[in-house]
Amino acid sequence: MMHIENNVYESMIKFIFGLKDTIKVRRDMEVCGIRKHLWLKRDPQRPGKIFKPVAPYVLRPEELQTFMNRLASLKVPTDYCGSLGKHIMDKKLRLMKSHDWHVLMQQLMPLALRGLMDAHVRLSLMRLI
Repeated sequence: MMHIENNVYESMIKFIFGLKDTIKVRRDMEVCGIRKHLWLKRDPQRPGKIFKPVAPYVLRPEELQTFMNRLASLKVPTDYCGSLGKHIMDKKLRLMKSHDWHVLMQQLMPLALRGLMDAHVRLSLMRLI
């Protein structure tokens, strides 16, 4: 059970960090005819260039910095979650143990996401957790 939970949490982190929001994904959305507001757009200032509209489920750079700062500044008891501090210092939340993922998502993620993202996206993430 913990390994399934680990995979779901890691995938969710990749989504909100924007690691899974690629140009291929946006083209697939266009082919499928879904989420028209997220399709690739032509850049009017630079002819021949395209850009990705901002997705509501991806943290903007300043929000990502706030998110990581909140996690880094949390004070937790010794051995509460083993290697979480090391991963936060590297600004990479992956390759953690299942227990660390569990603690991060169940208890620390709601604190770190408070006030970030659109409310409906944030609440959906909280319900999934």
